Amino acid sequence: MTTITYDEMNEMLKEAVARFKQLGYKVGKVVELDVSRRYSRAWAKCIWHRSLRDKSFTITVSDRLFRANKESVRDIIHHEVIHTIPGCFNHGRMFKNAAGHCNKKFGTNISVTTPEAVVYYGSDSIQAQEYEKRIAEFKQQRKEARKAARQAACKGNK
Repeated sequence: MTTITYDEMNEMLKEAVARFKQLGYKVGKVVELDVSRRYSRAWAKCIWHRSLRDKSFTITVSDRLFRANKESVRDIIHHEVIHTIPGCFNHGRMFKNAAGHCNKKFGTNISVTTPEAVVYYGSDSIQAQEYEKRIAEFKQQRKEARKAARQAACKGNK
C-alpha cells in the first residue's frame, strides 16, 4: 500500500507555493499543515487567521488523504494554497484563473470540486493497521516540526 507521509505533504505544500509564486501570484503565509479525523465531507480546508497581523493560514487535510494517490493529494494541496492568494478565498473567477494557470503550466488537475480521480488503496485489516501507523508517524513528525520551529524562533529572538 502506498501512503503519504507528513514530509511528503510538506514538500507538496512547498512545491505549490513555489509554483504559484513562479506564476506571479502573491501567496499567503502558510504557518501550519495539520490533519483532522473529523472531516467527513471535505478533503482539506484553508483556515485564514484573520486576527494575526500577517494574515497567515493553516491548511488542514482530512486523514482520508493518507489513503489517496499522490497526484490527488498534490492537486488538493495546490487547491488549498490558491485560497491563500488575495481574492481567491472563494471559488470565484480569480480562483479559477489561478487554478487554470497552474494546470496549464505544470500539468496539475486543480478543480473547484472534489476530483473524481482520488483513489483509495483498500481497507483490509493489514492496510488499516498501516494507515493507523502512518497517522501516528504524521502526528509525531508534526510535533517535531513544531518543536524545531519554536526552537528556531527562540534562537532568532536572542
